[in-house]
Amino acid sequence: MTKINIMTLQNIEDRFEQHLQTVNELISFDKIILDFCINHIDSLNEKLKAGPFKITNPHYLAENTLKVIKGVRQNDSLRTNYQSIFNSCLVLQVSYFTSTIHDIFRFTFNRLVLENKLPEIKDDIKFTIKELSDLSFNLTSDIGDLLLKKKDISFQDMQSTVKTFKKYLDIDINKDSK
Repeated sequence: MTKINIMTLQNIEDRFEQHLQTVNELISFDKIILDFCINHIDSLNEKLKAGPFKITNPHYLAENTLKVIKGVRQNDSLRTNYQSIFNSCLVLQVSYFTSTIHDIFRFTFNRLVLENKLPEIKDDIKFTIKELSDLSFNLTSDIGDLLLKKKDISFQDMQSTVKTFKKYLDIDINKDSK
């Protein structure tokens, strides 16, 4: 369980921001594809008009195709076709958020243990000799993970998250409109 990579709150925040950015790119997948197509068709259309044959007949140009694709892009006509991707993106964002809260809790708990500033916690936690041996009988850097595992703590909903942060870290998380 010992972590070689030392995590900081800034690392946790940066990783969360990167994850959200990738999800936002996935949410905009249809727009990215449409913009790509529009640019290439527009370029082709201009080459046909300005090329050696200077085509002006609309039947041989890509203007109608370009007009249709721009309309689809402008009106988000394909958005409903991507609804399952959008829904999956929401699930992915929640998963990233839950993972980030987990990392923040573990980091903060371990930090408070190291600084001997942990609030009084009245819970009993039992460890096996094997669990202690696996950690070379040194709980300092892994106590947060052990607490989460032994108490079966998850951050799947905000109510339990608020209670867990209050109970184990003495941190009040206030509800706001953001």
